[in-house]
Amino acid sequence: MMARTRIVYVIGTLERGGTETQLVELASGLDRTRFEPTVCCLTGGGPLAATLAARGVPVEIVAGTSGGRRLLAVLGFWRLLRRLRPGIVHGHLYWANVAAALGGHLAGVPAVIGGRRNLARPLRPLRAGLRRLATSWTDLVIANSVAVRDAAKRDEGLTEDRLIVIHNGVDGSRFDVAPDPRLRDSLGVAGSGPIVTVVANLHRSKGHPVFLQAWTSVLRAFPHAQALLVGGGPLRGQVESQLAALGVTGSVHLLGSRQDVPALLALTDVVAHPSLREGFPNAVLEALAAGRPVVATDAGGTREAIVDGRTGLLVPPGDASALAAGLVRLLSNPDEARALGEAGRRLVAEHFQISTMVRAHEAAYDRVLSDSRRPECHLSRCRM
Repeated sequence: MMARTRIVYVIGTLERGGTETQLVELASGLDRTRFEPTVCCLTGGGPLAATLAARGVPVEIVAGTSGGRRLLAVLGFWRLLRRLRPGIVHGHLYWANVAAALGGHLAGVPAVIGGRRNLARPLRPLRAGLRRLATSWTDLVIANSVAVRDAAKRDEGLTEDRLIVIHNGVDGSRFDVAPDPRLRDSLGVAGSGPIVTVVANLHRSKGHPVFLQAWTSVLRAFPHAQALLVGGGPLRGQVESQLAALGVTGSVHLLGSRQDVPALLALTDVVAHPSLREGFPNAVLEALAAGRPVVATDAGGTREAIVDGRTGLLVPPGDASALAAGLVRLLSNPDEARALGEAGRRLVAEHFQISTMVRAHEAAYDRVLSDSRRPECHLSRCRM
């Protein structure tokens, strides 16, 4: 029997988020006859650590929070790699990519993979320089959308032979859920008015202020409509202040982080996704998997799942009027909304399953391992 390849995944934390959720599905979905996964958190654990443990994936945590302590976390990660001796180290997000490259290079890991999963603002010179150094010690970079891939090519000078796209995946069967009226009652959603849901953590890039501006227009057309904002984050106080200023507190429910998103989507008439920047949004894939019609901003890789007028509606980022018009259009035309939702569900079933995402990663691992065994190939000196 061939020895399994140990893969060490590295990420900041395992709090609930899009990248973290995808990592959990990837690590736990690998073919265990061929791969042995371990997940390392640089700055702390989180609720998804328990999910990994329940699925038989070990989780290691090294200390480090900010500034120089992050570099100490890289040192701790290097020590972990020296102990585990993996065949592959695979980073996710900025500091984890740096740790994967520096730690992997110093520990002599045969193959280093970096992950690019978002479209961030331009980096400060020091951070940009550190990323360039890390990239020079990375064998392959995996982007989760064409938009993210193109940004990596432009900003980091990555060439086609070192950069591939693997889209996110979802388990469509999780979203085959019937509406539960008792859940609606427990949420305090009064009456039978339509429900619009936003699933996104409360961060600036997610565009909640734009949604709330649009919501005032939606209420003029549908006075009994209710909005569910699903997700936690640092902007909760700002969102609450804006709700009060707009006078719409009674119609908007801040639910915080939830584990029952499929059940919430089953109650939903239309999903809004108002992000200002996106890599490739899990929340949109989940809405499509649930057969919900989506009005989303045309940000980053969103258009790789939402084809305007076919699997949802796209509006310009930051345009509250356009977002409101899209929401009112679908709430006013249930037949169109239903058709968009059904088309979205088919799209996910055909192209964005978790199994598809996992198998694509396994093929990428086979590729870098094969190249790492060539006599003339060592880390970034190998070009695929």
